[in-house]
Amino acid sequence: MKIDPEKIIRELEELANLSVKSVFYKWKSINIRQVNEFAEIISELKNENLKSLNNENSCYELGAQFSDMLNKIKNWIEHLHIIPEPNETTELIIDWNQQFKSYIAPYPESIRIPFPGDFWISKTIDSIGARIYKWIYRNFLNYFNLKFINKDKNRYLRKIELYEFLRYSIELPVDKFIEQEKNIYLKGVSTQIKKIHSQLLMTKSVFLSSEDSILKSIKNKDYYEKCIKAIDILNSQINSFNGWKEYENNLNDRFTEFWQEIAKDFKSAWNLAGTFKMRSKKYSDLKNRKLRKDFNLRRNTAKQDWYDYFDVVIQGLKKDIEISLVQLHITSICRKTITNIKSDISERIRPNFLTIIKHINTSSEKIRKVDASNHYKKLFIDEKESFRKIIREQELPRIIDVLVNSTIKNQLSGYTQEIIIIKELISEKHRLIISENNLNNNGAPKVKSCIVDTRKIFEKALSVELVKYNQQLQKYINSELEKIMRSVSDIDHVLYFHFEEAARLLNQNNNGKMNNEACVTAMDGFELAENQLKKLEQESVKLETYSERELIDHTTNFLRNLQETTESDVLFNLKLHKNDYKKLLLFYPQNGNNKSDTDTDHSVKNLSLSIITGKALRLKKQFSSDSTKIVNEITIKNTKDYLANMNERIKAVPFVYQRLFNLNPLHEDRFFTGRIEELNYVTQKYEEWKNKVKTAVIVLSRQGDGLSSFMNIISNKLPQKEKIIRINFKEHQNSISKFCSIISNAFGIGNTDDYTKMLKQLEDLKSPVFCVVEGLERLFLRKVNGMSSVRSFINLVLRTSNNIFWLIGCNHQTWLYFDRAHNLNKCIPAKILLTPFTDKELVTILYNRHRLSGYNLIFKEGKELQNKTFIKNMDALAKQKFLQQLFFNQLLSIAGGNPSTAILYWLNSIESVSDGNVILIADEINPGIVLSKIDQQTKLMIESIYQHGGLDNKSLSEIMLLPEHECQRCLSSSWVDGILLQDDIRYFVHPFIQNTFYNFTFR
Repeated sequence: MKIDPEKIIRELEELANLSVKSVFYKWKSINIRQVNEFAEIISELKNENLKSLNNENSCYELGAQFSDMLNKIKNWIEHLHIIPEPNETTELIIDWNQQFKSYIAPYPESIRIPFPGDFWISKTIDSIGARIYKWIYRNFLNYFNLKFINKDKNRYLRKIELYEFLRYSIELPVDKFIEQEKNIYLKGVSTQIKKIHSQLLMTKSVFLSSEDSILKSIKNKDYYEKCIKAIDILNSQINSFNGWKEYENNLNDRFTEFWQEIAKDFKSAWNLAGTFKMRSKKYSDLKNRKLRKDFNLRRNTAKQDWYDYFDVVIQGLKKDIEISLVQLHITSICRKTITNIKSDISERIRPNFLTIIKHINTSSEKIRKVDASNHYKKLFIDEKESFRKIIREQELPRIIDVLVNSTIKNQLSGYTQEIIIIKELISEKHRLIISENNLNNNGAPKVKSCIVDTRKIFEKALSVELVKYNQQLQKYINSELEKIMRSVSDIDHVLYFHFEEAARLLNQNNNGKMNNEACVTAMDGFELAENQLKKLEQESVKLETYSERELIDHTTNFLRNLQETTESDVLFNLKLHKNDYKKLLLFYPQNGNNKSDTDTDHSVKNLSLSIITGKALRLKKQFSSDSTKIVNEITIKNTKDYLANMNERIKAVPFVYQRLFNLNPLHEDRFFTGRIEELNYVTQKYEEWKNKVKTAVIVLSRQGDGLSSFMNIISNKLPQKEKIIRINFKEHQNSISKFCSIISNAFGIGNTDDYTKMLKQLEDLKSPVFCVVEGLERLFLRKVNGMSSVRSFINLVLRTSNNIFWLIGCNHQTWLYFDRAHNLNKCIPAKILLTPFTDKELVTILYNRHRLSGYNLIFKEGKELQNKTFIKNMDALAKQKFLQQLFFNQLLSIAGGNPSTAILYWLNSIESVSDGNVILIADEINPGIVLSKIDQQTKLMIESIYQHGGLDNKSLSEIMLLPEHECQRCLSSSWVDGILLQDDIRYFVHPFIQNTFYNFTFR
């Protein structure tokens, strides 16, 4: 690309002329000497030996001189801004800006905008137009600052800043301004807003029309034509602007394709500029990086200034908008409220208004007894009737009752305060008036003033409350709609849950015959779904009494759609053959043998089998080819590993509750929440691995934070075609031979304990494999030579990553030890940390599972609280609220974001289940008291057990370098204190102690 010096000079002259004509026009304080100095700089550039630009030997030196000249121009312009005096502000505004004055005049002090650079626009400037134009002028000079980059002794004119400037100039953020505020612009202020938007669009048009010289300087003809076309489209859109919806619906569609091309062209230009760096000259590299940094800084600053500007304009208009809203819509809000709300009138607020009327009546009687003109007596009586009319016709007590009975009780206190002010004002004014001997001509105006002041305060309170009510009514309607959707979702989950179990039980029977357990499971699902549907129907009937017509129609359509689903078809069949199902239970006792086999009974059995089996087959076909992978076992696995002495209590919990609060890892995402970023990160690394970027991913978490569930979900979500291999080191591997045997069996390459042979076979795999590994922390013991298996495994991962995508799970604290000991972070840099769940997420998980069970939740005080006086003095509602808060505070404190511990605490707190109610015990527990009493040696042992995920006595003695009998003594003591649990020969840290111990030890 050859440089055209004459064209550069012409562009600079056009820039100077354009700046002087458009910006300094009508500026009385302009310094003519400075303008002449600017012209001299331009002429100095003209007088340079332009021919030398074509000489390769002098190209670099003259280019540097030319760049210095440009910097002089830029510095001169930056200091040329003249801040006018306050009395000159109006005269210095450009003509087209005058139209903005009527809109911004009331808010001169609220608009103070910092602009790019090292100066501040004077706070006395009160014109939007002048502010916009100065911003455009300032950023025009910033973006049009011409730069040069050296490569192979040739000069290239960098147009990237110009491209970006044009892109942001045409794409001013008017759309954001519209989007943020359009919900509050009602009919009364729409005309004013249209005028404001019209002026903003005109600002854009005026600025773009002055950029012909810039557009013509673009050498790319296609790009030039696109810019011209964009300006034409913009101008035609402004001319045909008919208001709100046409702009919103049409403008974005017309510009979408154009801006995509602009962005693509800009990206290409930016990438091209990135190739201009000189590898051999450090100065050029440094200069190029500096240019990029300056460019990005100016671009982001300019964009943020536009957003800040519009935010300030919005704040300035909010007062007028709120006033217009109250004035123009208070009547329609009252009418809408009266017609749509059909609930009974409560007597909570009415006494306040009756007190006002009573006080007015009393004052009226006293006024009649004094000597006053009939005119003022009549005036006071008329105002009394006016107060009554407001209360009667606008039904203000009825409106306030709806607020109390829906969701905004907090508004009641503020409104009651306004009523108290009214009463006090009336009382005080009338007391002063009546205390006079008579109502003469001087006393009569006081009566009138009292009435007027009282009326104003009352109307103000009325207006404020009606505006608040309109906003809260919409929130209330939305919340009721969410309840309906949640109820319908519950029906779907309940039926899916129970039919899933029925499918599993049917598939387990080799003969394909129905058994009693499958029947009971299906019947549970039918009954729970039927109860949910009844609740939903009751809710819809309730909503019809006080919601808008649109909400009722939406609810009806929603229920109609629900009846078309597969679950509703089964529910319909249930209603037709409910008695047949009850008969069916008689044919299948607990041992699964039929008592009779008559023709009638046979038909009943076939009918029932057809319905349940059909649903089971549909579920099996829809969700998985192997339903046994989806459905968890009925009994809780590894109960003795986690529950210890809690077994009997949890076994007493109903079957449905055990299934919902299962401690097993999740296999499908029905109950899986969060972890979106982590899932996306693994997906990204998997795609990179398929594109020959060989890497492994390690997932770190605490015990019980959902690592296994995360591994299951990501294995199902990834669109992999490779074979999936799962490896779980459930026990500590003390030798490399055992470790090799487990891996070789998993890959199906033969049972071998030779590490070298196994490594060679894995490197020579013909097809790629997706391998998920859990329990990496069990490959080591924290002792001498205890890391041999871990080092061998990491070496295996690095050597075989070409053919195997490794997804490895490990305890977080263990991995930190690995990194400190052997710097393993460099070996596997791709890491994910599964952070503990937030309190809100944990409560949501528990409530979602409980809601599907169909039981009600009741809290009961524990032994520590039963004798507390303040508990005995509470009423039932306050007591439930207090116990609920205490229960969840205790649960969240013990769980520490760990879902497994939270579920375990929930199950352990269940006292009984009866009459459709689950009773939870809320009590005060402090696990820290136990931990604070243990000695340092026992604390180190517990830390080792926690870090290894469980240890036996022999392994612990090897780690601690202590005799086995001494370790056994500490283990037994901790087991008695409830800190440790024992499973056969291994010891684990109690789940309720884990979070507290973690805070004691690792933080």
